[in-house]
Order: sequence, then structure tokens, then C-alpha cells
Amino acid sequence: MKYDDRLYKFDTDMKLPLAVLDLLTAGHCMVAGGSVVRHLIGAESSDIDVFFYGVPDASLDAFHRAVGSMVMNCWAASVSPPVDGERTYPHERVILRKDGLTIDLIWCDVWDGPGKVLDGFDLTCCSVGVLDLAADGAQPPTNLQLVAAPQAVHALMTRSYTVWKNVWPTTPSRRVKYGNLGFRDATPPASMTEEDPF
Repeated sequence: MKYDDRLYKFDTDMKLPLAVLDLLTAGHCMVAGGSVVRHLIGAESSDIDVFFYGVPDASLDAFHRAVGSMVMNCWAASVSPPVDGERTYPHERVILRKDGLTIDLIWCDVWDGPGKVLDGFDLTCCSVGVLDLAADGAQPPTNLQLVAAPQAVHALMTRSYTVWKNVWPTTPSRRVKYGNLGFRDATPPASMTEEDPF
């Protein structure tokens, strides 16, 4: 499995549901995006996105085992169809709900490591995640840590974002959402491109 040395690593006190902690401990996945951003700015989130990565066969197996385990534990599951911009690569997505919490499990065959997941976000402030470094073979084993792509560190320090690589059908509404969370849109008009979302 590829681990991206570009990523900044920080200690974290993010509280995650036991079901999510179990997934992270098993490896091949990370929590990333909005729920981590909200934790960092002191806002609550009832929606957690878990991204599965690594060698495609192994990560897809981990994804299927995670879905099966959560369904067995009475999580209501629904398959989410991909939006137009997400059809390029083979991927799967299942949304699970229980007790007012929504957990979105997402797998894509081109996510070979955490860095690839974080680089897939449209807004730079979202390129942050939490994973179990010990489960992913990092040394020394430090258990849960926050990881951030370089573009996210700048975005979070300045409470701003840019649309830096990817434009999805949902990007306009996401810009509004993060504006409402207090992030300034620092995207130069010429940087808006229609690129592959993964």
C-alpha cells in the first residue's frame, strides 16, 4: 500500500463512533472531508464519510466486509448511485444510517493510498482525514492521527479554500456550504477546470 510522505501528520482528539473506529482499526480506510473539517473548527457533524483505499482487491474486500458488518449490526443501508462526474472509474458507495448518524462508505479502485483520497476533493479545505497509522503499517504505530494534504494546511490556517483540481456537479453547493461555515472562497476565476474527480 502506498503511503504519501507529502501528508502532514498531527495528533487528534476527534471523537468517532465505535463502528467507525472498528473500520479504521481494520485498515484500508480513513475518515475524510467535511466531518474532519467540522471537528477542526469546533462544529458538530452527523455525517461521516469513510474512504477505502489500497490495492483494489484488498480494499474492495475491506469495503464489502465493512458494509456486511454494519448491516449485521442493524445499520440501514442504501446504495448511492454515482453522479455523472464520478462514473469514470469503478467505485462503490453505500450509505448507512442508525440513531441519527449517517456513515457514507466509499471505495474507488484508483485510491492507492491516503494521499490519493485527499487529492480527490474539489475544495482544498476538505483534503484532511483521520486514520489509524498503526493499521496502515506506518512506524512507529501511533494509532489515530489527523493527516492533511499541503493544500489543506494552508486553507485551514487562512480559513479559506480554492477549487483546485476537480469540479464536480455538487461543487457549487459545496462552495455555499463551506462559505456558511466561515470559509472564504479564494478561487481565482481562471483556475476553475473540468477535470477528473478522482
